Amino acid sequence: MAWTWTFGFVSAGLGGGLGRALHLLALLGPVVGWVGVLTTGTGGDYRRTFLRRVVDVRVVQPTWWLAVFAVGAGLPLAAVGVAAVAGWEATVDPTPTALAVTGALGFALAAGVVEDPGWRGIALDGLTQTMGRLGTSLVLGVLWSLWHLPLYFIEGTFQHALGVATPQFWMSMTIRVPLAVLLVWLVTGTDGAIVAAVAAHALGNTVGEFLTTGVAAMGVELLITGLAATAVGTALGRPG
Repeated sequence: MAWTWTFGFVSAGLGGGLGRALHLLALLGPVVGWVGVLTTGTGGDYRRTFLRRVVDVRVVQPTWWLAVFAVGAGLPLAAVGVAAVAGWEATVDPTPTALAVTGALGFALAAGVVEDPGWRGIALDGLTQTMGRLGTSLVLGVLWSLWHLPLYFIEGTFQHALGVATPQFWMSMTIRVPLAVLLVWLVTGTDGAIVAAVAAHALGNTVGEFLTTGVAAMGVELLITGLAATAVGTALGRPG
């Protein structure tokens, strides 16, 4: 987090080309962390197993792929549906091009590979031993949310458009905690398949690129995500 906050807040203050370069550098904080731990603090067997957990989609059973889709795409789409029925601001781009969808998905997958092996891999593996799965998921959710904080100060980002200390700001910061619980549930339910979290994270980011939502719709998504996290939290709280 120190890496991302340092380069992120400096980027926000500088702006321009150098600011954009530092912004990209800030986003690499998680991958610097998990690659560093993997290469210097673990043995060869753990590294090979870990990397398979990141990329091997075969270990995720079909029923769990349905859960991945539900967490990644289902929750935001359900929120938009509820908001649309209620007459609140919530729309889906009706004509996304194949190029736009492919580009958004590719960027989202890259972001998932950068972030999730650290949060839902190295950190989860280490903290679960002492804090349990549910406690770890909540702690990581808070830290993951705080990790995003510099983005709200960097012009051109989705987070910057939400503003700071606005209702949208607080909801977007808060929703990452229950979402982290759901991502940990996907990983632990698939016997450690980090790729499940990467895929769900990428789906959520991709779908978000083609949604326009107001405050009410964001509140609905926060509520639905919180209820889903509460439901799976029971399973995470069990030993084993």
